[in-house]
Amino acid sequence: MKVILLQDVRGIGRKGDIVEAKDGYARNFLIPKGYAAIATESAVREAKHREKSRAIRDTMHLQASKELKEKIEQETFTLAVKAGEKGRIFGSVTNMDIAGALKDAGYEVDRKDILMQAPIKDVGMHVVELRLHSEVSARIKVDVVEE
Repeated sequence: MKVILLQDVRGIGRKGDIVEAKDGYARNFLIPKGYAAIATESAVREAKHREKSRAIRDTMHLQASKELKEKIEQETFTLAVKAGEKGRIFGSVTNMDIAGALKDAGYEVDRKDILMQAPIKDVGMHVVELRLHSEVSARIKVDVVEE
């Protein structure tokens, strides 16, 4: 039975895919749970139309991410924190602090897209990676200075 997936289903496919599923699996699991719908002619046309528009939207998002990468890598973001002796800061600089600095500079980046191995605990220049798109990552410079 051909079905159109309404959600990502592990081992079957991604949302919007038209897949062949066993009749019992489709009727007893996928369709009742809302994971899939029967692939009628009109539903297939609609799914293909949605796929085209999603591809265009993804292309535009990829292009915007590449432009943002070029712009954001040129800048250095400064964070002022309280520090003790030998440059050790009280607490740490986390992805939320960096997201706040990016927002203050006019960039909208979700804190979950800021990839850090560990929180920053020293004063100085640090390099942090941002995931802007599944295919685009940027490396920004964060300068942590003493207040």
